[in-house]
This record gives sequence, C-alpha cells and structure tokens, in this order.
Amino acid sequence: MVPRKDSVAVQLPKKESMSAGGIALPPSVDLQDPNLPRHGKIVAAGYAVDDYHVGDKVMFSFGYEVVRGDGDVTLIVKEDDIIAKLN
Repeated sequence: MVPRKDSVAVQLPKKESMSAGGIALPPSVDLQDPNLPRHGKIVAAGYAVDDYHVGDKVMFSFGYEVVRGDGDVTLIVKEDDIIAKLN
C-alpha cells in the first residue's frame, strides 16, 4: 500500500492481553478503546512527504483513516496531522 502524496501509513503498537485463565492472547488493536495510542511507526509514505520516512516513530492528532487487512490495522495520517517525531 502506498498512501496518497501527502500522507503516511502508520502501524499502531499492538498490546498483549491475557485471558481470565492466564492464557496469552495474540496482540491486537482495539479501535473502540478510548485510550487508543496516538503514536506508531510509519510503514509507508506518499511521494510528497519530505520530513518523515519509513521506520520513523511519530505522534499524530485524531485526523486519520483506518485501513484493515490481513489481521493488521493501519492508519492513514496526513503529514500535517503529525505532531512530533519520537525517538
């Protein structure tokens, strides 16, 4: 997937969870979680994105589109909605 010219594809960090019986469940992302992280790793960037690159960890505002596929959730975030690059 390649986002449009001024957007990036961001993969959210997945959180591990445990069942009531103590069995580790596969990592997942809950888009209904009110504490959904607003940071992630860029996995693709549009051709007009200059300040960010694949592999950068970024923090972004709430303006994004959700893309689901192959069990993963990817967010499409406009470059202008990125607040900061994280170390």
